Amino acid sequence: MSTNTNYVTLKTENTLIKNPRVRNLLVITALIISFFAAWLPDFEFIFGMEQGRISSMLVFGTFNGFLLGPIVGPIVTIVAMLLHLPINPEYLGNNLFTYLSPGFIGLASIIAGLCVAEKQKFAYSIFGAVILLWFITPVGFQAYSYIWFHVLVLACCVLASRKQAFYHVSRRWQIFVYLFLVSLLAVLADHLIGSIIAAFVFDLDANVYKEVIYLYPLERLILAFSAAVFGYIVFMLVQVLTSENIRDRKEPFTDVKDIVDYIETDVKAILHKERK
Repeated sequence: MSTNTNYVTLKTENTLIKNPRVRNLLVITALIISFFAAWLPDFEFIFGMEQGRISSMLVFGTFNGFLLGPIVGPIVTIVAMLLHLPINPEYLGNNLFTYLSPGFIGLASIIAGLCVAEKQKFAYSIFGAVILLWFITPVGFQAYSYIWFHVLVLACCVLASRKQAFYHVSRRWQIFVYLFLVSLLAVLADHLIGSIIAAFVFDLDANVYKEVIYLYPLERLILAFSAAVFGYIVFMLVQVLTSENIRDRKEPFTDVKDIVDYIETDVKAILHKERK
C-alpha cells in the first residue's frame, strides 16, 4: 500500500466486486481454492474434536470474507464445503457438531467481510452475542474465564476502531495489523460457537475448557496469521491495480469493443490530421 499520508480504504466489495465480470471471476476462483483447501495439511487441534480440514477451510473462509464481503463470502465458503458431499458423503462426519461446521466457518466469513466493509459495529454485535450465548450456557457460566482471549481481542478491535487508522490506513504495517485483528476476531467467532455446540453434542464439562484456557490462543493466532497473510497479499495487488497512474486514465478499456471503437474514432482522427 501507499506509504504517504493519503488514506486508503479497505472496502473490497467496492474495489473488487463492483464489476460483474471481476466478481464472477473472483467467486469462481475463491470457490475452487476453498474446495481444494480441504486437502491441505492438517492442523493438530487441542481438543481433537475438530478435524484438520476445518482448520484449512477456516483460513480460506476468513479470506473469502476479505475478498468477497459479508454476503457472497460466506456463501462461497459454505458451498465449497458442501460440494464435497457428492464425492465423499462422510466429509462432514456423523454428528451434529461436524454437520454444523460449515456454519461455524461461514460465521468467520461474515465477521471478516463486515470488518473490511467498514461495518465493524455489526461484526462486534454478532461477536458479542456469541459471547453472551457462552455465558448463558451451563458450561460457559462455570468456565467463564475460558473466553478471556475472545474478550481481549474484541476489546482491542473496539479500541482500535475509535481511531481513524482503523478505517483508513496508509502504511503497510497498519494494513497487516488491521487484517490480523480482523482475522483473529473471525477465527475466534468460529472457535467460540464451536465450543458452545461441542459442549452440548459431546456433553463436555467445564473442566475440559479450563484445561486449555491458555493453549487455544496459540492455535487461533496461527490460523489468523495465515488468513491475514493471504488478505494482505490481495490488498497489495488491489492497491497496485487501483493506483493513481491507473485511475488517471480517462477511458480505461473494459473489453475488445472499447478498443475497436477507440481505433475507429480517436486513432483514425489522429492519423488523418498527421497526413494533412
